[in-house]
Amino acid sequence: MRHSRIMRLCSDSMMAALYVILAYFSFRIGNLTFSVASLPVLLIALLYSPSDAILVALVGEFLNQTLKYGLGPTTVLWMIPGALRALVVSLVQMIYRHKGKYLEEHLLMYYITMLFASLLLTTANTGVIYLDAYLYNYPAEYTAFETLYRFLSSLVTSILISSILIPVIRALN
Repeated sequence: MRHSRIMRLCSDSMMAALYVILAYFSFRIGNLTFSVASLPVLLIALLYSPSDAILVALVGEFLNQTLKYGLGPTTVLWMIPGALRALVVSLVQMIYRHKGKYLEEHLLMYYITMLFASLLLTTANTGVIYLDAYLYNYPAEYTAFETLYRFLSSLVTSILISSILIPVIRALN
């Protein structure tokens, strides 16, 4: 039992580190960020428990925020959206596991879950952007203009990442 916990902690640590590396290779167009950094978080959400997935999301985003922007008043707020996404996906997976099944075996529900979690993440991120605009006095109108594009790019990225995860999860299970 102890060995299993140590292995999961090591997996969580490696996935948080991978999150930071993948976030580093993201690219931005205005306020839009295109990244596959959520791959490790979603992988852990599908393989392990909600606590593992949330831990990877929180640690990964904390390191990402700290390394890119330094420690600031909104650093903790930027950690919340990824944790919400991890929570949603891992809870749905947990419900399926309780029934003796896996979420990724039910493609319609899998994609609905991933899209919902992505929209939740984008909504929370947009809220943090508005809060940043308020706190740091930069024009929120710029952010409002890009909100639709943020949601569209989020959906496209979510479908791409979800599709990449299916064969990976099947191989690991």
